[in-house]
Amino acid sequence: MNSLRIFFTIAAQEDLELRQGDLKTAFLTANLVETVYMNQPTAYERTGKEGQKLVAHLLMAIYGLKQSPLNPSSELFSSLDFHTIEADHCLYVGWKDGRRRMLIQYVDDFIVAGSKGDVPEVVGKTKDRFTIDDRENPEDGMMLGTKIKRNRAKRTILLT
Repeated sequence: MNSLRIFFTIAAQEDLELRQGDLKTAFLTANLVETVYMNQPTAYERTGKEGQKLVAHLLMAIYGLKQSPLNPSSELFSSLDFHTIEADHCLYVGWKDGRRRMLIQYVDDFIVAGSKGDVPEVVGKTKDRFTIDDRENPEDGMMLGTKIKRNRAKRTILLT
């Protein structure tokens, strides 16, 4: 939540454009680098030849796995010259032609902040790579159960 507050504070003070989205297919395209096993899902359990309990060896990421958001989306955002900050790997920052750009991602939800030209470019390139639910402007919306209310004239964003 601290990173989210800082993200919105900078966006409000610098009067950056905001756009929110949901990565619909991020987990379907994420290959796992690490070896990951999980218990078999209920109602799909199978036992071994000698009756022993089996586990599933995952080859692709699935929703809810902590390694899932680390794969394809981070590669895309890095290719757009975003870099994660050391304190929070869900917060990406970058600069283009002297203008700040930021992106915050939590699992499959993200918000981009930047200039009027930069934000549509980032969202467009994200759409080229993933199927996304483009929620447009989050100024009177929600993210992570947090309501967002923006007053551009006062350069404030209220989170409740």
